[in-house]
Amino acid sequence: MARRPPRPASEYRLIVAPHYDQVRQRTVTRVRLETAQTFASFAYEISVDERREGTSFRYRVLGLNAPGVGLAGAGRARFQRDYEGLNGAYTFSVVGLDGVEHRCAVAIDETGVRQVSPPTGTGLALVTDVTA
Repeated sequence: MARRPPRPASEYRLIVAPHYDQVRQRTVTRVRLETAQTFASFAYEISVDERREGTSFRYRVLGLNAPGVGLAGAGRARFQRDYEGLNGAYTFSVVGLDGVEHRCAVAIDETGVRQVSPPTGTGLALVTDVTA
């Protein structure tokens, strides 16, 4: 029996979860896009073209930027944004450097975030629970 080729790992992780902002003293929805790969020298920032139209969010990855502070440190490259007042169903799409678009949908309410439809393809993993 022939062996199955290994399943490709996700290239990006999209984390959509509630977050308590202590400065504004309110709960916001934090969206973080990060690489699945960990970098040993720097925790890079992902350069993203961000678009929002109604209930649709689109993040097009443009590349990686060196961190603003010159201190070395391991970690994943990431882009992070906090949104206030999200409630209902939202669609997120991530376009990687290869031009492939991955879509998923979540529902957001006062109890948290839950997945409505999983990401298309294998290049994106969706996380809605920050304890996972």
